[in-house]
Amino acid sequence: MELDIKYLSFIIVLVFCLASCISNDPEDSRQEVQFFDLIGFFSQESSELIPGKYAKTVSVSGNSETSDVEVSNITSDLSGFQLFDINKRAWKDKYEVDSTFNQDGTLDNIIYTTEDEKLKTKHLKIEYKNGKPQIIEASNIVNNILYTSEQNLKYQSGKGFFLETTQDVVLFSKKDARIQVSFPGQ
Repeated sequence: MELDIKYLSFIIVLVFCLASCISNDPEDSRQEVQFFDLIGFFSQESSELIPGKYAKTVSVSGNSETSDVEVSNITSDLSGFQLFDINKRAWKDKYEVDSTFNQDGTLDNIIYTTEDEKLKTKHLKIEYKNGKPQIIEASNIVNNILYTSEQNLKYQSGKGFFLETTQDVVLFSKKDARIQVSFPGQ
């Protein structure tokens, strides 16, 4: 069975749209950066990446397809990761923060976690190397009467990312999708 890329694109856009429509708090303002600046990080990453062909493997419910895709604007691919941002003024006391440092005193990683059911981003981990973020891992979970959705992201700076989505919508069968991308030259 041939994988329909349009169908997968629709599912991914639908997941991002549904997740972005959920207001976790009336004070949705992002005026101050309380935690790691995820939006700023991906903005910087997109400006440093050179558009070109990259390997993209897409899998939907067990059917997968790999292709080299020409991309002129990687920013659009990375913009979906803003769904994992936790910098909202009203959330500053909602996340626990745990940091570890190397023996030389440099930051090794930061982990943000929450058990608050109203917040969709449950886990955000940033691993550093030489003072720069190298790996971002995050998970979003949304559970309501219409659907349950879980997204897991692993992004490696300058190398690529892996995004896994599982969605269980009322009256539809459970769907899972995985996208693995390797950036040009990696």
